Amino acid sequence: MAIPTNGGTGVIDRLCADNLDLEILRLMRKGLPDQAIAQHLALGHRTVQRRVNRLMEHLQARGRFALGLRVSELGLLDEAA
Repeated sequence: MAIPTNGGTGVIDRLCADNLDLEILRLMRKGLPDQAIAQHLALGHRTVQRRVNRLMEHLQARGRFALGLRVSELGLLDEAA
């Protein structure tokens, strides 16, 4: 499954530069639902939902489980990322 790029700046680069998205992914990996993530990060519930949906769109995942698989495949939450 190819990851779209835009003028040499890939989705992975944008995600790695966005600490909030990475923190949301880390909390998702712990099993937290959107509402708990929102409370933990002092964000609105809809804000978290929008960001999760955007992540799924960018990583071509059709659900939260598939998003987790893509994140794992790409090593986005590895310590080196």
